[in-house]
Amino acid sequence: MLALKVEFLPPSQEEERECWVALCPEIDLATQGETFEDAERNMRDALDGWFSVCLAMGTLDAALTECGFSPCRIEEFKRVAPRITEGKAENTLCHA
Repeated sequence: MLALKVEFLPPSQEEERECWVALCPEIDLATQGETFEDAERNMRDALDGWFSVCLAMGTLDAALTECGFSPCRIEEFKRVAPRITEGKAENTLCHA
């Protein structure tokens, strides 16, 4: 199962940062917003865009592998998360 960590950094006078920053280090993605909610929404949009482009280009497996995720066969994953994988094809790949 793919779980991405997102970090939020508040505005900081010390670092001369006037906005909220959202970081997703696993896929090297960053966004910002005037408020926490803006930064969170911008990160969701950026993640959606990243995955959409990778899927459209047929490069999602390669991109996730390059980011350090390991592919696994769905039958291996079923032992860990049977509800999530219910009805999936046996030769489908997931990333863990």
